[in-house]
Amino acid sequence: MHILQKNLVGVEEGIPIDKEIAQSIALGKGLIFILSVIIILPLWLNWYFPNQNGLLYMLAIHVLKEFNNPYMGFAQFHEKFFLVVPNLTFHTAVYLTSFILPLNIAYKLIVTLNMLILPLCIFYFIRNIKPENWLYGFIGYLYTYNYFLLKGYDTFIISLSLFLIYFVVFHRWLKAPDRKHLFLLTLLSTVIYLSHIYTFLMSFGVSILFILITQRPRKHIARVGIAFLPGFVLFARYLN
Repeated sequence: MHILQKNLVGVEEGIPIDKEIAQSIALGKGLIFILSVIIILPLWLNWYFPNQNGLLYMLAIHVLKEFNNPYMGFAQFHEKFFLVVPNLTFHTAVYLTSFILPLNIAYKLIVTLNMLILPLCIFYFIRNIKPENWLYGFIGYLYTYNYFLLKGYDTFIISLSLFLIYFVVFHRWLKAPDRKHLFLLTLLSTVIYLSHIYTFLMSFGVSILFILITQRPRKHIARVGIAFLPGFVLFARYLN
């Protein structure tokens, strides 16, 4: 356990690693691969993934794809318009993938990526914030089949992964508050808004709270506000 915890730090600091640590790294990667296969098996062993909202999402995407099909007649009773709303990222990914694969397979593929990315983002977060505790990243696989996945809140799960990435960048920005990191914060906060409004507001609130608790310069609050401005503008447009 001690060796496994030290190996990552040694690699990042450029310290030569011995054979035992190299084997530990390979073991960790192998375990991640095995767990990844295990968690996606139930998804692909069923034709339809048994969550609550999956079929509803696929129906909405099917209507959108076939909207101008005269045999379907959707255009006779409905009007199509574009509005940048929360919950857009997952549906857009499935919609675009469905032009390459059957809709059901496209949906399951994006859900699969969603399931795999969340534990990896937990690893990424821990490795960058407190790398000696990176083994705790395996706990993420225990929460893969969570309430939100089974309810079909796929965009919320995407937003949680982005939330972890955002705070790694936020942590780096606090250490080096340059324009590059501020741009990345703006980009990530906007994509988080497009994934789920609750996570967007949570990211904003926690950022401000963290700055106040750690007694950072108050000008950082204004800069965080600038980073979140596009998301708030889109949200105001959505409410109107």
